[in-house]
Amino acid sequence: MMAAIADMSAGPGHGTGVASVVLVNNVSVEPFRLLAPAFGVTLRRDFPPSEAWALAAGGAADLAVVPVVKLPNVAQVMEPIGDFGVACRGPVGSVLLFGTAPLADLASRGLPIHLTTQSETSRRLLRLLCWREFGIEPVLCADTSKAAAWLCIGDEALRRRQDAGGPQVVADLCEWWEQQTQRPFVFARWMVRRAAPAAFKELAVNWLDDCADAARTAAGRNTMATRTVQAGLFADHGAALAYFDRIRSRFGADDKGGEALFLSELVRCHAQ
Repeated sequence: MMAAIADMSAGPGHGTGVASVVLVNNVSVEPFRLLAPAFGVTLRRDFPPSEAWALAAGGAADLAVVPVVKLPNVAQVMEPIGDFGVACRGPVGSVLLFGTAPLADLASRGLPIHLTTQSETSRRLLRLLCWREFGIEPVLCADTSKAAAWLCIGDEALRRRQDAGGPQVVADLCEWWEQQTQRPFVFARWMVRRAAPAAFKELAVNWLDDCADAARTAAGRNTMATRTVQAGLFADHGAALAYFDRIRSRFGADDKGGEALFLSELVRCHAQ
């Protein structure tokens, strides 16, 4: 039975600390903050995606959101639990390339791009998209002040998009991926420790399933919208609702096809 929508804004440490559940500090996993786990866990949710996978790989997590590009890195200790995570088709609105020049100019003129350190998946996706469309690797720049474009994700991207005086969006990476492949994109998956007891896995998949269901209800959508507007991520309630309508927390066959294509394309591109 679905639990009542919870207030999980107080931070980590919910539950009794029997197991460790690692969320990421990204708006896209807001559906999994709707319901407090009804089984004993320590909920850790202050990690960027680039760090969450390392906790999983090191055996420090029983259940974790893992960036899709890092699935092979955790495969020895973690396995997928159902088909839950973060997926989107078309413009996602929170994985954005901001630039001082159009996308084609950035590529053809070799203008430097600063990549977020928060998400290896988004970094690899940008490089793959540039290679597929322009046949070149983007020119990368570590110094933000010397860049002509900036790849941002999550809360940073949403806040930056509201800055009317700043650089404009030149590409939504999820939309760009769909234009190239006609597939949705999977950014992250929930993974469970292979050695975790079967009873824990059953409780975990039930919680994830309830969260995904809650995110599609009017109450769940309004809760997510209210929280994120209060956090300054969206200009108004309608914009927040539109964002969460685009996010899928439970994958279908098309999502899994997009995920498989992305991982195979990374291997092919690396081999060239």
